[in-house]
Amino acid sequence: MLSGWTPSLATLRRAVLYRTGLGFLLAALTVGWGQFPPFTQFSIVDLAAALAIEVVVGSWVLYRLRVGGHPLRLAGALVGGDFLAATHLVWFSGPIDGPLVFLYPLAVVSSSFLLGPGVSYYSAAAAFLLQGAGYLAVGGPEPDAAIRGLLLQGLLLVALAALSDGLTSRLHRHEQRAQRRERDVRTLTALADQVLERVDNGLLVVEDQGGIRFTNPQADQFLYPAPAAELDFLNIRAPELFRHFQSWQAGSGPGSGELRGVSPRGDSDHPHVLAFRFTPLGSPEGTATLINLYDLTEARQRQHTQELTERLAALGRLSANLAHEIRNPLSSIQHAGQLLAESGADGRMTGIIQRETKRLNQWVETLLRHLRPPSGQARELEVAPLVESTVRLLGNEGCMPEQGCFEWEVSEGLTVCADEGHLQQILWNLGINAIRHGKIPERGGGLIRGRVASPGRARLEVLDRGPGIPGTSRETVFEPFYTTATQGTGLGLGLVRELVEANRGTISIADRPGGGTCIAVDLPSHCSKRGKG
Repeated sequence: MLSGWTPSLATLRRAVLYRTGLGFLLAALTVGWGQFPPFTQFSIVDLAAALAIEVVVGSWVLYRLRVGGHPLRLAGALVGGDFLAATHLVWFSGPIDGPLVFLYPLAVVSSSFLLGPGVSYYSAAAAFLLQGAGYLAVGGPEPDAAIRGLLLQGLLLVALAALSDGLTSRLHRHEQRAQRRERDVRTLTALADQVLERVDNGLLVVEDQGGIRFTNPQADQFLYPAPAAELDFLNIRAPELFRHFQSWQAGSGPGSGELRGVSPRGDSDHPHVLAFRFTPLGSPEGTATLINLYDLTEARQRQHTQELTERLAALGRLSANLAHEIRNPLSSIQHAGQLLAESGADGRMTGIIQRETKRLNQWVETLLRHLRPPSGQARELEVAPLVESTVRLLGNEGCMPEQGCFEWEVSEGLTVCADEGHLQQILWNLGINAIRHGKIPERGGGLIRGRVASPGRARLEVLDRGPGIPGTSRETVFEPFYTTATQGTGLGLGLVRELVEANRGTISIADRPGGGTCIAVDLPSHCSKRGKG
């Protein structure tokens, strides 16, 4: 028997019905034509006994199927019942030249399909021995004729065993292949469902006339709710997008662009700016189009927040420089007031000078305390989720939605000791810098990776395929207001260095092999004390 073979429940039920039907057919023929050969050799009692065997075994099998019997054992019971009933009929109707000798070949073929490949040869041997034993028990034709009949029957049994074994083996292989493919299809379908549900972009599949075949949850948030399932058309749920779609189909409109859509909260009073892209799809049912939607509002809000942060950082540095510059003349004025008091000058005037200079100095100290970069709350963080989240957010910053801006790879279990907000800001600023100056949208090659730098230290690297940074400028780029962009503030990398140093880290710039830039941030991989950096 082939390992892993198990007959299906439907096969067992059909086998029971087939045996019962065959038994009743023989009984009907015997009753109706009992006076004609070869039915004259039948005994209605013997036929009833064989039929009773099949009915009892079949009923027991059906009962065990309902209560959870093992299919292979039940198939064995059916085969045993077949041989018992066939032997009873063959022996008493003539074991060599009787009209029912065909029942043994049927039992052999049946055993192969019920018990699997390899069983048919054993069944053929058993049928041959039972037929010979029947001749010895009840007699038959002359010995020479009996031997010839047994040999012919044996050859027939072996041929049927080989044929049924080959068919069953092939059937089993096809069944296994079909089961594997079914599992693969289920797995791929579940995976596709998970990917489509979790992807940040909205995806729609639309027919030529605008009927919506498929939408993922994110796309449903960007569209107006469908009034009914039978009215799920693009012109109802997104009229402006439908006009762009028709123009694109007619060849008079672009395949991508921007439009105003419903906000992800479904609030039409606060629409979002959506980017769209049309991609034709081929399908057996006809032509369809994939519409890719992604939200530009959040990306622009992040850009606005970053620019505001950079401007505030610049204002803070300017305020800190002014505070330091003010402290020097304040010290001189305060010292001059003390000298005037000692020289006998008007005490009221010198008191005003000293009191006001002291108050100004207190204001400067307060301002400097507030301008110092916050140390944050350092804790042990897993790097992979933060990098994955950053890469997903950076994917909408001017890159192709199908490809994204960055790939990422992080060593398993890599951790750093840092403030979570600081680390997110570091990765975001370095990613934006690589997109803008490293030509990632045009040249590709964006990569963020994390690995162990040395015992106790983790390294995060942001790589691009841009023109690179000359060695003479690698320290200058961290200075405030240094930028090569016409609209840049020159504060991004300076803020990154401050945040890295606030988390006991270092930052460096190197050439990427094959061209481009690698900015590396080294941070402690573990915190010495929980909750402290």
